[in-house]
Amino acid sequence: MSNTQINKQWTFNVTPWQKQADRQGGDFYLIHRTTNHTRIFIGDVSGHGEDAAPFANKLRPWIQHHLANHMTVNTLRQWSSKVRRMMPNRFVAFTCIQIDRQNATAEIFAAGNPDLIIRKQDGTTTCLEANGMPLGLVDDHEWVSPQPQEIQIATQDEIVCFTDGLTDTTNKIDERFGFNRVLTSITAATNDCVAAIRSAVRTFAESAIAQDDLTLLRIAPMTRKAA
Repeated sequence: MSNTQINKQWTFNVTPWQKQADRQGGDFYLIHRTTNHTRIFIGDVSGHGEDAAPFANKLRPWIQHHLANHMTVNTLRQWSSKVRRMMPNRFVAFTCIQIDRQNATAEIFAAGNPDLIIRKQDGTTTCLEANGMPLGLVDDHEWVSPQPQEIQIATQDEIVCFTDGLTDTTNKIDERFGFNRVLTSITAATNDCVAAIRSAVRTFAESAIAQDDLTLLRIAPMTRKAA
């Protein structure tokens, strides 16, 4: 059996962790699966908690509908223009991951969110920096799209993306959790990196009240046996 045939058997498991500052929040994530592709979107509407929630609720079904289509720079430009019209005083930081299950590759677009982290099967980590502008930040003629970054995915690789509510989590002395603590938790995790990050955040923050919504996704391939 060829590598292409094997890769067609792959599916991807998405493990989420969400923590809202209020009863509702401005963070959301969406997943759309087709025969050969999985598209994942994680968005963070500017503002916090219930202040941002109505805008996230308005935007979520619209983006879910359009995730059915192949993602390109032009697609994102159209989205940014739409967000600008829908929410003129808001913007959306985002990470969009478009996985080609046939070729075992992921094309990543990200703007405004913290760097995406890839943990390889040998335990090493790579960070992909967000570039470009969040959706709706400025008018269309000024908007700069994030450039796609493509990676090859191996069987035991993990992709971890999150909103800035994770890195901006504070403790009782107003110290930020920060990106380095996220990276350290992922690197040190022996199995479930989401559980490791949750534990680290809980220990760090103790009883401090959350000031921002938080969303984290771990994306990892799962191989199925050939029929």
